[in-house]
Amino acid sequence: MAPLRPLLMLALLAWAVLADQESCKDRCTEGFNPEKKCQCDELCSYYQSCCYDFVAECKPQAEELCSGKPFDAFTDLKNGSLFAFRGKYCYELDEYAVRPGYPKLIQDVWGIEGPIDAAFTRINCQGKTYLFKGSQYWRFEDGVLDPDYPRSISEGFTGVPDNVDAAFALPAHNYNGRERVYFFKGQQYWEYEFQQQPSREECDDSSLSTVFEHFAMMQRAGWEDIFELLFWNRPSGGTRPPQSISEDWPGVPGKVDAAMAGRIYISGSAPRSSLTKSTKSKRRSRKRYRSRRGRAGGHSPNSHRKSRSIWLSLLSSEESGLGTYNYDYDMDWLVPPKCEPIQSVYFFSGDKYYRVNLRTQRVDTVSPPYPRNIAQYWLGCPAPDHQ
Repeated sequence: MAPLRPLLMLALLAWAVLADQESCKDRCTEGFNPEKKCQCDELCSYYQSCCYDFVAECKPQAEELCSGKPFDAFTDLKNGSLFAFRGKYCYELDEYAVRPGYPKLIQDVWGIEGPIDAAFTRINCQGKTYLFKGSQYWRFEDGVLDPDYPRSISEGFTGVPDNVDAAFALPAHNYNGRERVYFFKGQQYWEYEFQQQPSREECDDSSLSTVFEHFAMMQRAGWEDIFELLFWNRPSGGTRPPQSISEDWPGVPGKVDAAMAGRIYISGSAPRSSLTKSTKSKRRSRKRYRSRRGRAGGHSPNSHRKSRSIWLSLLSSEESGLGTYNYDYDMDWLVPPKCEPIQSVYFFSGDKYYRVNLRTQRVDTVSPPYPRNIAQYWLGCPAPDHQ
């Protein structure tokens, strides 16, 4: 039995080394901790300070992106970036797929330990982003948490319940109107109206939201009446009593995991039916989107006139052809007989999503039909039958 003694000594030594290094178990979201001998934060690999089990405990698995797990929230930030939240992680999406370097821990990007319940970004000049978790909410401007946050949901959104499932925001039709937010929980939803918008002076103190700028520029085109129809408001603000999702949003599942308003766009004539022409149209749209995101502000002399095409702007990543060929460009839109703005809302449930026309509050009739696969159309994953 003597030869076993060296092996036992080595095992005890290895155990002592691992114990001395400590573990990343339950530490993946704490960030850098100077009181620990090893680290579990995002930079520990660079500083060669990771605990022995950092990869096993903290690194998301490569297949997690296309796993089909439900998302907790989607929101379009003021600079046009699209963020998706799932579990402890967040993803930034571009017009094709997930941006390099993601997923990242929500804790590292937003300072909140995930998961969150819901998120939305107000469509006004400031474009502040709201994140909801439990009974609290956080408000950010340009990625920086505003002072005196988090706050209680009951304080900032009277009548809205805690632990909401999803939320999305809509703009006011003009400065005299009111912005709205829809909150979803279980099989019900709540409609909340903000009492006021930021003043012009308050807007001058912050960078202009590109999402709001896109919306405000369309006011020049003479669609005020249609905007008022789309983004109407009641005589008094506040929260309406809860309503039934199934009754008011036919076709949308009773349980909503996440929701987001798409970019408003202009439909003037039927989309081109051929795949070749459709692909060219997508390329033009993608080029406009990339150039727009690359500017801090301002427009070329012809940019407003050129935008009066069939598609004034991309609605979201899904509309620009993520994953395989995007069928949304192949004659699946119910196009009105005249040029007018159309606003869509996206509802996410499980591994599927639905696109709803805000004016009719009905799921769009398209081919292939909704619901569609989130991973394929939003994350750039292979089609489910090709995996």
